[in-house]
Order: sequence, then structure tokens, then C-alpha cells
Amino acid sequence: MSSKEAAAVKAVEQVEEPNDSEDSKRERSTIEFPYLGMDSAVEIAKGVNDVGGSSCGWEQLAAHLNMSATSGGYRMKVMTARTYCDSDRSRSSPL
Repeated sequence: MSSKEAAAVKAVEQVEEPNDSEDSKRERSTIEFPYLGMDSAVEIAKGVNDVGGSSCGWEQLAAHLNMSATSGGYRMKVMTARTYCDSDRSRSSPL
């Protein structure tokens, strides 16, 4: 390891964790919003329809989409579709 690399590693090791005082803590938002676009939600909906009609297994859908059922990208797509479906249901339901 060169001296520059060693100095960089040492500098990174000396970085202090942020202060977790009460003033610096933030609350997690309770508002749900999709992280991806509607096209991802449509891809998931089409995949569910292709595999099982109205429902299918988590792993079945992942295999159909050529994705890993444990990947973050797959999970994000499914959660995006769920968010769009939930918001659609809330708009169509009577008050």
C-alpha cells in the first residue's frame, strides 16, 4: 500500500460518528410514497397476471421477472406496486 493510500485509510478511520444528541435526531416520515415510477408498478402487475392471474408467490414472480427474490431492487419494485395499488384503492373508496 502506498503512503497516500495508507494516509487515506487512516483519515477514514478517524472520522467520528455523528453526534446523536436529542437536537440532531430526526423522526422517520409516516408518509408512504413510491420510490420508483408507475412503469415498475405496471411491470409487477403484468408479472402477477402472467404467473398467477390475480395472485402469485413472491419467488414465482421474481423468477418470472428474472430477478432474485431477495434483492433490494425486486423488493423496491414490489413495494412500489403495492403503494400505487393502495393509493388507487383509497381514492376509489367512499368517504
